[in-house]
Amino acid sequence: MEDYRPDEATHEKLLGCIDYWRSRYLSEGRVLPRLEKLEFRPRDRRDHVESVLLGEANGKGAVLLALLIIIYRLRNNLFHGLKTLDILNDQVENLKTATYCLSIVLSAVPSNIVHPRHV
Repeated sequence: MEDYRPDEATHEKLLGCIDYWRSRYLSEGRVLPRLEKLEFRPRDRRDHVESVLLGEANGKGAVLLALLIIIYRLRNNLFHGLKTLDILNDQVENLKTATYCLSIVLSAVPSNIVHPRHV
């Protein structure tokens, strides 16, 4: 995914998505303890996500990868960590944003699965 570079219009939309996660996980240029709730595993590249959130890495591929990692962690926590449905109410905005961001990615990434060629 680091090799894929979205076009400029897609990148701008993805930056809007990253802004949402920045507002959620940063305050005054510092990472909030709330980021711990994503429960990164050792190979989940938390350092990469933090560098994008902090604006240290802002290339097109870097932003896309960080966004997908955040969404992946939300997905894993939802399906493997959520024990009661009342907690789901606290995740509505996160899930809405994640779904919107995935729709941007799916629309932009070249794929015969997402964009099948009609024969």
